[in-house]
Amino acid sequence: MGITFDRSEFNADITSKMDDIRENYLDDGVGDDVAFAYTVAAVFEGEDILSDENSFIYTDGANDHGVDFYIARDDGYTFYQCKSCNLDNYPEGKVFDATPVNELQEAVEFITSDNDAGSNAGVRKLKQGYQFKKANCTLTAVLALEGRLSDSARKRFEEVRSQKANEGINICLYEENDIYDCWHRNDEVANRTHIELKLTTRDINDCVIWQNGWFCAVLDVKPLIDAIAKYGYDLFDMNVRSTLKGSNVNAAIKKQLSTEKGRKRFVHLNNGIVITCNNYVKPSQGDRKPSIKVADAQVVNGCQTLSTIFDFYMASNDSVKESICSDVKIIAKVLNSSTANQDELLDDIIVASNHQNPMNDRNLKSNSAEQRKLQSSFYKDPLKKEMRYFYIRKDGELDSFLQSNKREPKKSYFEIKGSTRRGKNRYRHIDNEDLAKIWWAWIGNAPKANAGGVKYFRDPEYSSVFAKRPSPALWEQMKKPNFSYKADLLEDGQPTQYQLLLAMAVGRYLEYRVKPVGTTKLKNEALARLEETGVVSPRATQQEKLIALNEDNDFLFGVWKAQMALSVAEIGSFLLCNKYGTLDSDTCKRLLDLNDVSFWLKKGMDKSVIEDSDITEGPNRLLVPLYELVNQGLRGFLKDNRRLILGQSRPKMYLGRRENLIEIKKECLERNELYREDKFEFKPSGCSYLEAFPEV
Repeated sequence: MGITFDRSEFNADITSKMDDIRENYLDDGVGDDVAFAYTVAAVFEGEDILSDENSFIYTDGANDHGVDFYIARDDGYTFYQCKSCNLDNYPEGKVFDATPVNELQEAVEFITSDNDAGSNAGVRKLKQGYQFKKANCTLTAVLALEGRLSDSARKRFEEVRSQKANEGINICLYEENDIYDCWHRNDEVANRTHIELKLTTRDINDCVIWQNGWFCAVLDVKPLIDAIAKYGYDLFDMNVRSTLKGSNVNAAIKKQLSTEKGRKRFVHLNNGIVITCNNYVKPSQGDRKPSIKVADAQVVNGCQTLSTIFDFYMASNDSVKESICSDVKIIAKVLNSSTANQDELLDDIIVASNHQNPMNDRNLKSNSAEQRKLQSSFYKDPLKKEMRYFYIRKDGELDSFLQSNKREPKKSYFEIKGSTRRGKNRYRHIDNEDLAKIWWAWIGNAPKANAGGVKYFRDPEYSSVFAKRPSPALWEQMKKPNFSYKADLLEDGQPTQYQLLLAMAVGRYLEYRVKPVGTTKLKNEALARLEETGVVSPRATQQEKLIALNEDNDFLFGVWKAQMALSVAEIGSFLLCNKYGTLDSDTCKRLLDLNDVSFWLKKGMDKSVIEDSDITEGPNRLLVPLYELVNQGLRGFLKDNRRLILGQSRPKMYLGRRENLIEIKKECLERNELYREDKFEFKPSGCSYLEAFPEV
C-alpha cells in the first residue's frame, strides 16, 4: 500500500528532479515533455539506464506512434508513453481523460502489427526487434502521467489492460501518486551493508550462556577487529553515536591496552558491548573451529570500546598485536531482532548501557524513524545534486562517515566542488542540533530559541520540530507581526527537505550578516575607526574608550544585532510569508532555485562566499534584499530604543522578547513602504522591498 500523497511535496519533487535531469542529461531549454519522460525512466528503470545507449532509446518526435522511449532487455521490451503538464497551470494536478489510454492502445497495436509504414528509426527498431524475438520475449506498455486519470478514463484503461492481457501483453499505469510513492516508499536510510560476523571464544561450552533469543559470551576480540577492518563505520550504523575524539574514557582504554597486565584484565574492567542481529547460528557439534555466525549484525553499544581497540591495534607492533589477539577478551550480549524489538527493549538497553561516555538526548534520538528519514531525504532523489547535504544525527557521525567506505550515500554527493577548505568543511553538512534551533525560530519560536536552553530532543519540542510540520493556517498567521506560536497550528507529517533547506539557507545567511565577527573583533574595529576619525585619542584611557563606544551607534547596533542571530530567522520567514504566502514544499523548492539561494547552498553556506558576485549581483536574488529589509527594521528599532537597551543588565534577553520582535516586524513593514521611491542596486525606484523580491 502506498504512503499518503502530499500535493505540495510532489510538485516540489517532480520539478526538482526534472531540473536535475536537464542539468545532467539534457539542455536547460528542453521542454517539460522531454524532461518528464527522462524523469520517468530514471524513477522506474533506474537513473543509470539513461547513460546506457543500448538499453534506453528515446523515440519521441515525428512518427513515434505514441512511443516516447523504450527499454530493451534480453528477455523483452518495455515502452513508455508519457504525458506531462505545466504545474503552474495545474497546481492541484491534471486530470487526464481517456485520450492517452486510447493512444497507448494504438501504440501497442502498431508495435504488434505487420504494418511498418511511417515510423521513425527508433520505433522501427523496437518494432522489428520485438517481431523478431516475439516467441521468446515479453512486451510491456506503460502509460506514465504527471497527473491522474479521471474515473471514466480509468475504467477505459482497465478494459485495455484486460484485453491486452489475453494477448500476452502487459499494460501498466504510473500516475502521480505512484511516482511520489516510489520516491518516498523507502525514505529511511537504505542499503545498509549486510554484516556477517563469526564470533569465537576460548570455550564454546563454558564461555557462552544461551537464552531464548539472545546469548551472552566472553568473546575473542580478533574477529571484531577483523569486522571493523572489513565493514568500518557500517558496523556501528545503529549505534546512537559514532567515534568520539578526545574522550577520557577512550584514553583510559588505550592506557589499559598498553600493558600486558591491562590486556589480561580487560574483560574485568570493561562493561562490554551489545550486538543486535537478524539471527545467529550456534556452532555444530564436531566443528574444528567452532564459531557463532551472526547475520546482519549491528553494534548498538560499544562503538567507543571497539573503535579504540581497533585504533590501538592498528598502531601497535606485531608483538603487541599478537598479545591483544590472545589476551584481550570482551563480554558481549547478542540479541536477535525479535527479542531486541519486544517492548522497546533495545531503546531501554541503549539508555541503560551508555554511561561510560556521557549520553545526551540528541544521541538517544539518533536512530528514531524521524531522524533516519530526514538523513535520507537530504541526499536522495529527487533533491537536486548540488543541494545534497549530509545530515548529522549523532555525535561524531560525519567524521566516521568520511573515514568509512560506505557505498550509499557516496562522499561525492556532498563534496563542494572547487573548495579549498580542509577536512569535513569540504563537504556540505547540516547538524540536527543547528537545524532544530533555526527551524524552531523559523516557525515562530524565535524568543525561546534566542534565549537558549530549549530541549529540542525532548518532547514536546522534539515532536514539534521533527515529527510535525506547519499547517497552511500557521503560515497564514505568520504574516501578522503579532503572530504567537501555538502547537495546534502544526499538522501530522515531517517538514520536507525543501522547507528545511530554505529555513537553513535563509536563517544561516541572516545570522552571518547580523553576526559577521566576534564581539572582541567588532570592538577593536570600532576603536580603530574612532581613532582614525579623531573621536578617540590613541592615548585614551579604557574608560574614555568605553564611553566613546557607548556613544557609537554602529558599534552598539553591531553588538545588539549579533545577539539576535536566531531572532532574524523568524523575521525572515515573516517577510517571506508576506511575499509568497504559504511556505509549503513547492514554494520552498522554487525559492531554492533562485540564483543566490542555490549558489549559497551549493557552497555549503560558507561564510566566506557572502560577498561573492553570485550572491550580490545579477537577477533572481533573494538573500541580499531580504537582509537589507531585515536590517532596516533592526536599525529602526534599535535607534528608537537605544537608551532603554543601554539600561538593560542583559540586553540579549531584552532584545529577544516577543513584544520587541513584534515591533521589529512592524518596522520592517513600515520601511518596506518608506523607501519605495529610493533606488538601490537590487530595487528600482517606485518599488517596495517586498515587490523587489523575485517572483516564483
